[in-house]
Order: sequence, then C-alpha cells, then structure tokens
Amino acid sequence: TEPMKYIAHEQRPDKSDYYSMPSGHTAEAFVAATIVYREYRYKSPWYGIGAYALATTVGAFRMINDKHWESDVLIGAGIGILSTNVVYATHQHRWGKNGVCFSPAYDGKNLGGVLAFRF
Repeated sequence: TEPMKYIAHEQRPDKSDYYSMPSGHTAEAFVAATIVYREYRYKSPWYGIGAYALATTVGAFRMINDKHWESDVLIGAGIGILSTNVVYATHQHRWGKNGVCFSPAYDGKNLGGVLAFRF
C-alpha cells in the first residue's frame, strides 16, 4: 500500500497529510483475516466470521478517527484480500506439494524470478 499512497497523493479527512489512499491498517487487518479464514475454514466458519468482523472494525475505526475516507478503507480491504489470495494461489505448489515452484524476486534494484524443479 505504501507506493500507492505516494501515487494517489490523497489528503486525509483530518488534513494531516496526503497519504490517505489506501488504508494500510485495513489492508493488514484483511490479510490476517483472510489467512485465518483460509487456514481454519474447515474447522468452523466462525473463525473466518470473527476474523473478518475484527478486520471490518479496524476499517471502521480508521474512518471514525478521521484518518481515512470510505474509499480508502474499501480499497485497503480489497488489497488485503486480493494479495493474500494471490500468495495462496502462487505458492500452492510449495512446501512439498508439487515438484515445481515459481517465486518472484526483487532486491531493491532488479526484478526477477526463481523457477525451481524437484526431480
């Protein structure tokens, strides 16, 4: 979310700075909620319901405290959910489940990737 804050350059409701869009706190809360949901959904649906309720509360308090607009929170939630599901989708073949793995790599200057095969 940090690079997007600089690109969007949107002023916060309390006018403290121009890094409102998207809500990083909400994105992190929804990352955690999505992980809880994905890992524990088979045990009980209440784990996911509770986790998403807490994440929604984080977003609500960001708006109540005048730190974010509703759009900031909604986009932050979407980023959190989407990024977690992308990681699960791209890493499903890791940890011994399959002999093929692709992982993106970035060292601060160079963008690349690692493709590994297990024979």
